[in-house]
Amino acid sequence: MQQLFDSGLLGRVAERDEAALRELVERHSAWLLLELRRRSSDEDWR
Repeated sequence: MQQLFDSGLLGRVAERDEAALRELVERHSAWLLLELRRRSSDEDWR
C-alpha cells in the first residue's frame, strides 16, 4: 500500500477499506496495547 498519512487511511477505513484498517493497526498496535494496559484496572495486565 502506498504511504499515506493516518488521516488518509482513516478516510479509506470509513469507506470500508480493510487494507487501510490493517495498515493503521500495524502502525499503531504497540501504542494501542500500551494504552489498553495503562488504562486497564485489571491487575493481570500489569
